[in-house]
Amino acid sequence: MATIFWDSKGVLLIDNLPDKTTMNGQYYANLLLKLCQAIKDKRHGMSTHGVWLLHDNSPVHKLTIAQQAVCDCRFVQLDHPAYSPDLASTDYYLLQHLKSYLHGVLYSDNDSLKAIVEAWFEGHTEEFYF
Repeated sequence: MATIFWDSKGVLLIDNLPDKTTMNGQYYANLLLKLCQAIKDKRHGMSTHGVWLLHDNSPVHKLTIAQQAVCDCRFVQLDHPAYSPDLASTDYYLLQHLKSYLHGVLYSDNDSLKAIVEAWFEGHTEEFYF
């Protein structure tokens, strides 16, 4: 499973959940802290204060430890209405293009697939993400 955080300028962070690992509150909280650092590293001068975070209504996102990480990072969390998949722009825009690119190709191992996916994301201009 890959978790992708992106904004109008491009991908901020891609995290690949290690094999035999479960996404839980602690893992997601640590991921949000990595995102906070990625914003500082990739968006020089952009304060993380006021960064809007839109994620779906996954139970992991609602856990206290994850919510505390949102506060610690000073993100403004946007509410995602229940049963509103049309607001998941990652599903309907970003991943649609990625799926088309990967369709019909077999990869020898997970590392090859990860490298190709990361290269695909890096190969797009800011206009694509905007």
